[in-house]
Amino acid sequence: MIKFCRYSKIISFFAIIGGVLFFLMPVKALDFTIPPFRDLNYLGSYVSQSVNDPITIKVGETKEVIVKIKNTGKTIWYPTGVNFVSAYTVDPNYRESVFVSANWIKKNQPAKITAVTKPSDIAEIKINLTAPSKTGDYVEKFYLAAENLTWIKSSYFYLKIKVIDVGVSVVQAQPSVYKFTRDLEAGIVGNDVKELQKYLNNNGFIVSVSGVGSVGKETTLFGALTKNALIKFQIANKISPAIGYFGPLTRNMVNKKIATPVTVVSESEENPVGNSALGGQDVAQEINTEYQANLAVMSARNIQTNGGDLIRFSVRYINDGTETWNNYLWQEAGSSKDDSSTSSEKIIVADPSWLTENKIFTKNEAVLPKQPMQVDFYFRAPITKGKYTVRFQLTANGHTLDGGTLELPVEVLIDAPAGYQMPIFSSARKLIDEPRIRVGLYKADVPVEFRSSFAYQVYAGEILKGVLFPNELVTLQYADGLYAFLGGNLDFNVREAIRMVPLETDNYFELVNYSRKVSWKGSKNFNLYRGVMEYKYSPKSDVPWVVNELQLDDYIAGIGETSNGAAMEYIKAILVAARSYAYYHINNGVPADQRTFDVYATTADQLYLGYNSEVIGPRIVQAERATRGEMVTYNNQPVVTPYFGHSDGRTRIWSQVWGGADKPWLQSVVCKYDSGAMFGHGVGMSAGDAASRADKDGWTYDQLLKYYYTGVQVDKIY
Repeated sequence: MIKFCRYSKIISFFAIIGGVLFFLMPVKALDFTIPPFRDLNYLGSYVSQSVNDPITIKVGETKEVIVKIKNTGKTIWYPTGVNFVSAYTVDPNYRESVFVSANWIKKNQPAKITAVTKPSDIAEIKINLTAPSKTGDYVEKFYLAAENLTWIKSSYFYLKIKVIDVGVSVVQAQPSVYKFTRDLEAGIVGNDVKELQKYLNNNGFIVSVSGVGSVGKETTLFGALTKNALIKFQIANKISPAIGYFGPLTRNMVNKKIATPVTVVSESEENPVGNSALGGQDVAQEINTEYQANLAVMSARNIQTNGGDLIRFSVRYINDGTETWNNYLWQEAGSSKDDSSTSSEKIIVADPSWLTENKIFTKNEAVLPKQPMQVDFYFRAPITKGKYTVRFQLTANGHTLDGGTLELPVEVLIDAPAGYQMPIFSSARKLIDEPRIRVGLYKADVPVEFRSSFAYQVYAGEILKGVLFPNELVTLQYADGLYAFLGGNLDFNVREAIRMVPLETDNYFELVNYSRKVSWKGSKNFNLYRGVMEYKYSPKSDVPWVVNELQLDDYIAGIGETSNGAAMEYIKAILVAARSYAYYHINNGVPADQRTFDVYATTADQLYLGYNSEVIGPRIVQAERATRGEMVTYNNQPVVTPYFGHSDGRTRIWSQVWGGADKPWLQSVVCKYDSGAMFGHGVGMSAGDAASRADKDGWTYDQLLKYYYTGVQVDKIY
């Protein structure tokens, strides 16, 4: 037993799902005294249970329920030893349960975890429930605890139990009995989406804890909430890549898990994929169906190996589009380290058999629609110990294929040998480390409320003040040269700017009292951002600014200048131009030490919407990864690349709009698909004309960029 006195404080628990703050209904306001959490290195999060609520048991009979809890903290959980992890009853704490079975440790302690559980892994607890003699509905509430040390914060779970008479037939709630017949992804509408939401909700992968998408309120729209719940299912079932795409691997596993009989809905009953399916979230063109691929088979879902090891891998794709692939390119597409706070570190997985550091091979070979094609290749494991996501991309006829991205989890167990030599490729350009960019989100005229699902380090200038643990709400204020930090047991006042730094660069935070909505992207509030948040006074504005500092390509993934349904080659062109524009402003203009940030988050520079933009725009993220580090260059140097809405038939040269000396790559060109009045400044790439050329003429992204920016190349800079 954990010998602690009781708390009297009631704490609310929260979850951020799909970028929206929800109160977790079973946990939103616990009506009992929660136990004390003495060591916040111990954190947990409920994942699922093997038997759906209500768990029906006959009087006197026993039923086993396996509960899964994720270790979200920093400390390994052990099933044995002085600090073993187990479940205890709560409400009240250490309450003697009426469902005690013979194998319980104590009447208030049902079971230990079954195995050693590292951070980010999922623990299992097998709880045997023996029904009491009294029939009725019960709720058994539990928390995990590390024996003799601490209760485990956020590990709360409950079991709803229905006890019935011996003579009554048991009809246990079962998962959906639906059979899925097609691939599903964000934006799709249909009855099968609703059935998928039911399946996820019934099996512990909650789409939403309340409102739309919650149990009994499932919808036909595959949105961000469905995608996030599906990712959790894929991770729990070791399906890779776990990106929230309901493809053959995931579909087959779900169908196997579902009980018979089945109900099959024909394709004619499904609504078509289209703009209207997005419910106003995104005013997009229909997704192009000409260039699509479906990953059918892969050698492995994940790999464990040693640093520098040679890995042979195979994948099989189906041409799921309407165009024949006359030629195709297989390339590396921005591999990254999962457990690193320095994602600027370049991850090299190239093998000497490759054409370049990122291009693996090309083939001139026809693949007809609905035909398969096999990709066999070699790559090298990253050289240092850690967990990685290795990414590859299939391109056909110069078009990045929707569904052509492979994301493979690779765990390197030990570093490469000291004498290991990475392959060297002849290149005219030496690649740089990925830059960081500082984005001015908004002027903070009122106090800023900050919260994150992840732990953040709190700095005052260069001084570490402490750690803010997940889901703790804090307030930042500024007055008369003094910054105030309130909450998270870290209350302090300082003269230096306050920085909130994540432990890992892909972590994100929420600006709770900040409302940022974009009319053409629906009701979504874009108030979640990856990376660092800095609260800094600007002498120029005479108010503090909220600044988001992050890796350049994380910024590009959050760009909101295009819609998820646009032609992929157009999306890639916009993102390469956006990356070039941002890089130019990082390195030019007011000296870095004299400015508060590099670019505005608005169309004063370019529209940046952050993490929620990634959630509703998975194809934009795909385009970012396919072009990672690429910029427009003139005379071998990255250049500024303005772009705008649409022209009156021609673009303008630099001096016509902004005066000064002309820039040779910004010449006037014809925009055959533009008509009417000019919308925007008119210099560089016309978004309207470029989107039409990509969609109607089949132009590739480099064709588009080289047309609107005269005499340029598209080069990989980092």
